[in-house]
Amino acid sequence: MSCQCFLDLFPVEILHNLFTYFLAHEILLSFTDLSNYINDVLLSYSNWQLNLKSIRRDHFDLVCYHIQPEKVI
Repeated sequence: MSCQCFLDLFPVEILHNLFTYFLAHEILLSFTDLSNYINDVLLSYSNWQLNLKSIRRDHFDLVCYHIQPEKVI
């Protein structure tokens, strides 16, 4: 039985708009590896928001692993 991720039906622009309401580690924890489409949308996202004042070390490592520095606000 094959499963479908219904977020795959959303246009990239809507997903990018949704991401503006979350911090980078929240987006990565919530959306990474849901589907190949979502992973591609995450790669194309360029407005990452970070709050490095209060971030757990494992969340910081996750952000450093997945986000290119030039895509960070």
